Amino acid sequence: MKSRSAPASVAGVLSELELEQPQVVTREQLSEFAGRAGVPLPVSTVAERLVRHGWLLPLRTRGTWEFAPGSRAGPIGSGDPFVEVRATLARRPGFSVTVGYDSAAWLQRLTSRSPAKHVLSIPPAASVPHALRGFRVTRVQASLEPDEVRGLPVWRVESLVALIGVRPSAFRDWPNIDEWLNIAVSRVDQGLLVAELEGRPRSAWMRTGYLVETGGHTPLADHIRDMAPPGSGPFYLGPRDAVSRYNKKWDVYDSLLRHGHPGGADRGGGQTSVDSPIASDEGDLD
Repeated sequence: MKSRSAPASVAGVLSELELEQPQVVTREQLSEFAGRAGVPLPVSTVAERLVRHGWLLPLRTRGTWEFAPGSRAGPIGSGDPFVEVRATLARRPGFSVTVGYDSAAWLQRLTSRSPAKHVLSIPPAASVPHALRGFRVTRVQASLEPDEVRGLPVWRVESLVALIGVRPSAFRDWPNIDEWLNIAVSRVDQGLLVAELEGRPRSAWMRTGYLVETGGHTPLADHIRDMAPPGSGPFYLGPRDAVSRYNKKWDVYDSLLRHGHPGGADRGGGQTSVDSPIASDEGDLD
């Protein structure tokens, strides 16, 4: 265990940090803490000394650090997989980033399995900050305002269910979705789910309705089908050339759900459709 000390020149700043307990510290915050403590040193010097003595841990986001308080047994990070997201938002509060897909399911406590690579939703027109390039990025955007979970913007459960229907290939937890789809569907608000689907093609509505019915909520699923805009299928849950089960009610070929929808019938791959659901991760960055 590495013991830590604090030089007298920055001890007052450390006291402010211990009092406030910020997880992420920006240069601006450090300057404020130094001002409160009456420390006349430049911020860069304060930061360098606190880093050298193990109280601030460098992050990839420029001008930010993770604070390692005295309650930890040394200069040890929190292990928070989203610390760089927090740092990015601390530096750029207006930057549009939301936790999506598999990671949203985890943070919404639908599944206990943390994704191997966490997923962020960033608008197509926005550049991905260097510090966030270790994440899987989807350009699929929710219409609904996100929930705040553990201080992070996270897709609502309604957005998660609908956006799996919008682009199934951007979601990766298909081997485990059978374990929690019914829980997700039980938490969905009908009006919010419909609002998330508004303006999207029939393929998204039909795949979402299929998922909702698979999750055990047939009345809501039927409402989605009744509200769906016109369009022609069939529609695909999974690659078009995969061996799949066909559901006549939803006009959906399903090759992804492990147990399938109870109304499905096995079909071979290679089916075609005049609809254009995206069957690859085009637009998603791995």
